[in-house]
Amino acid sequence: MNTEEIKGYYLSASATKIKVFSILSNFKLYRDNNSTPGYLSPANIDDNITVNDYFQNLAQGIKRKKAELMANENIYFEVFVEPTIEKRFRKDLENDILRRSIIREFYNTTKLLLNFLDSDSLTKNVQNLFPSTTENDTIVVNVGDLFFEMYYKHNDEYMYKCIELGARHASVWGKGIQTSDEYEECKKEVIKKFENELPKNSNFRKAIILKNELSYMEENCYPLEFEDDVISINLNQYKKRNIDIFLETSNQKDENRDFQYGHLLMEAIFEFLGVTQIIPRNENPIQSTTINPDKKITVCGSVNKYKEFLMEEIQACENAKLEILGPMKNLNKSSDITQGSEYEHLKAIEECDILYVCNKDKRIGQATSCHIYYASALMKRILFLKEVESSNSNDSLYRMKHMPHDVLDKESIKEIL
Repeated sequence: MNTEEIKGYYLSASATKIKVFSILSNFKLYRDNNSTPGYLSPANIDDNITVNDYFQNLAQGIKRKKAELMANENIYFEVFVEPTIEKRFRKDLENDILRRSIIREFYNTTKLLLNFLDSDSLTKNVQNLFPSTTENDTIVVNVGDLFFEMYYKHNDEYMYKCIELGARHASVWGKGIQTSDEYEECKKEVIKKFENELPKNSNFRKAIILKNELSYMEENCYPLEFEDDVISINLNQYKKRNIDIFLETSNQKDENRDFQYGHLLMEAIFEFLGVTQIIPRNENPIQSTTINPDKKITVCGSVNKYKEFLMEEIQACENAKLEILGPMKNLNKSSDITQGSEYEHLKAIEECDILYVCNKDKRIGQATSCHIYYASALMKRILFLKEVESSNSNDSLYRMKHMPHDVLDKESIKEIL
């Protein structure tokens, strides 16, 4: 059981699940099913579901989960959609008009900003979690119900590859397998189906398997070895235990069956790639995706009213290794607004990951409103310190409440860093 103070909650949406993580200090995400419920009911993902149906279902599920988690306190939330959804609905989401409409409707339902986690961010997360991926002989893999993800280095470039499985592998592959020969034939079918999508001319020796794999292997008595602070298993031992478990439980139906079909898939791919050492880990590739040292932030707010506070917030971000863009980073030297500084501010909004609005008094001035509109048009993530207060529908401040954004609802960003 984790005992660190929870700063907020991170909700991660994949093709079939919504996962709940606690946001802790130092940007850590912690999954604890005892204190934060893990999965909502799986979305009805099939070949016929539309992009609008998926995001409407997602919004309703997030709304219910948000209400449940906020029962005793107001707390900070982040919602991210994993890259597998981008791939599943890639043709629809390439349409900027539809994408904006989805973000607006999601916000109207949940009062939360819908963020899309791109493959570059996911690759950086994996690099941070596993520095060994800087070596050309290591591949990191994650297998889900509908997708198989790979992270690896090729010609000094970090790569992310997502293979769409087409249908739930647990319900198609290996169906009716009763013998080791049938098991081997199924592996051949896997390679035949996906050979063209796998890395070519690779020199992989090690494979890191993510998402609760260490726990699964320990519970199912895989002969793991511990050497140089690394828990691993060689390919031959891995294959032997996989098929033993598969044939022993061929007529059973439980959640572990998904792991077994997933291991059949991975075993076939590891053999094809030449992997000889498997390293099981429990980490999830989305870890470190909350506000973290990889993010670029542009800060805006009333310099006339809160210059000292803005400087403190900027310093807090810099202390946390966040990169501050735009003229605000030099606020201690000059607070004059010129044509050049305003151009620099707009350019910083274009280049940032997050626009952080320091509205300490729950109000937003005219200049900051312009920056928010610009960031929204660019589909940037917008983060308010406080939710704005206005009940006058003719007030520009009231309109800010309906711009898709996240709210810290804290006294300072330092409380979540």
